[in-house]
Amino acid sequence: MDLSNSHIKYVLGIDINLNENITCHNLNQIIIQEQLLYETFLDTIKNYAGDKFNQTIDKIKEWKDAAAVIGQILSSPELLDNFLSPLYRRVGKAVKTISDILKKMNLNDFSKRIMGFVEKIRSLKGWKKFMALVSLGSIATYINKKIKSFSPKSLASFFAENLAENFLETISDKLTDWKTYLGYLEPIVDGVQIIYEFLQPLLSQFSRALKSGAKAGSLDIKLIKENMKQQQLRQIIREHISNIINEEEEKEELTGDVSTLISNLKKLNVDIDPNKISTTLNLVKQDKTLNNAANKIMADIMIGLIKADDISVLTKIFQNIKNIKVK
Repeated sequence: MDLSNSHIKYVLGIDINLNENITCHNLNQIIIQEQLLYETFLDTIKNYAGDKFNQTIDKIKEWKDAAAVIGQILSSPELLDNFLSPLYRRVGKAVKTISDILKKMNLNDFSKRIMGFVEKIRSLKGWKKFMALVSLGSIATYINKKIKSFSPKSLASFFAENLAENFLETISDKLTDWKTYLGYLEPIVDGVQIIYEFLQPLLSQFSRALKSGAKAGSLDIKLIKENMKQQQLRQIIREHISNIINEEEEKEELTGDVSTLISNLKKLNVDIDPNKISTTLNLVKQDKTLNNAANKIMADIMIGLIKADDISVLTKIFQNIKNIKVK
């Protein structure tokens, strides 16, 4: 997959023009790490939604419908960018209603807190901003729907349990995979119906955009409908490894050995013969066609990276590759 500027900016939420003080290598590392998180989350959405991922959803009747809608929007930089602004306004309106009610209940601290969430989300970018808006908007819709059943005490308890000061950080931590996120949000909003009520005004617009193909033939829209995720990630990893090797090719002070890389890969349950990985790195460096054995090595590494939960291990692996002197 070609990591276009639009994908990096609108999906991953990384504005390259605002990161000019970061070294090219460090920025590349950030992009790869964010892409791995994004790809893993999106892949679990697709697996959960099943066949519905390739369908246009007009009404959310079950969680698979919700997964399909969210996954399709996250798959397209254009759709994602187009929907963030109206989604943000809708969340702001719902939260403002709750804030006013909290003030009338003399729950001023909670009023400030929930409005503070809206302001913090303003600074977020890309797919993580979208997921934060869906989360806060759904919870706000639930509160507004149930507001008559809340007493000041019960509402304060709800905030303490579900909308603590670290609410946005908690949401971010749950974006490891769809089931983890769903397991967090579903008990709070008491079912998928709330998600539908929150997103419903935007669904018809989304359906029209998807049916028209937004910009017919564009890669972004094709990615919604094509099963390319693992192939794309393999290409990303291969290109990244190649860039690291080429970047360090002329530096005499290169150190490091394959055994360190093997050790870190084993932490991801990837067990590879040192000789085979050396051969694979040589082929990548020379931009030669990978043979079956090398393709198997790259596939094993890719699977390990997709499943990895520890970003620090991913960083070490890329650093290991950088420090290996390929003969």
